[in-house]
Amino acid sequence: MQPLSDLRVIAITGFLAGPFLGMTLARLGAEVIKIERPGAGDATRAAGPFAGPQGLSDERRTPEDISTRFLKRNQGVKSVTLDLKSEQGRALLLELARKSHVLIENLAPGALARMGLGYEHVSEANPSIIYCSITGYGQSGAYSRMPAHDPQVQGMSGLMDVNGHPDGPPTRVGFYIGDMVAPLYAALAIAGALRVREKTGKGQYLDVSMMDSIMALMAIDNLEEDIAKGLPLRMGNNTRAGPTGLYHASDGDVIIVDVR
Repeated sequence: MQPLSDLRVIAITGFLAGPFLGMTLARLGAEVIKIERPGAGDATRAAGPFAGPQGLSDERRTPEDISTRFLKRNQGVKSVTLDLKSEQGRALLLELARKSHVLIENLAPGALARMGLGYEHVSEANPSIIYCSITGYGQSGAYSRMPAHDPQVQGMSGLMDVNGHPDGPPTRVGFYIGDMVAPLYAALAIAGALRVREKTGKGQYLDVSMMDSIMALMAIDNLEEDIAKGLPLRMGNNTRAGPTGLYHASDGDVIIVDVR
């Protein structure tokens, strides 16, 4: 069953966080229409490795080659090109918004508003639309205009400080957790907003940030207790909740024990 099969989503997205949200909504059945730049498209299209008639390569070889990175991040998503800096492109986007239920974007704060496509403009065309923005640090505040990349957010949130070994430096999580957790929170927020719209008929604006999303993961009581006691936060593969943990077995293999 695909619970969002009756929804149309406009996706003005690029790189990872926004596309991951669009892909998640598409997997739930929504029709997701990605808006790309004429002539260039999503910047990820230019990032290898590439696949085509001659196989897989880290460098583009033929016009038929396509980025596997782009494919993995945009599964089940449709694409069209619109020049949102042109009057005609903006008009077409607003016309599409009138026929859609959700708009998602992960541009810099205020970028779409400066084009006349912010929430106030789109909601005027469609008062019931749910408009969701993903940014590094949110739409307002001291850091909102600063560039945000996953390693920066991991460091600023404190996540790196609890990851790694006690005698080593703070260590980033090995995948882009900020870019992937934020869209999951965004999908949950959109689901809640859809429920509100069922009751009231009204849309709303959702401001989701990578920083807030990582901080939400950090709100665990044992971490707070460790900080209060002055205990080291980085414990490598060990835990203070023994016998749960990773141990070396007599044959040299690492085993995980979890006694409940």
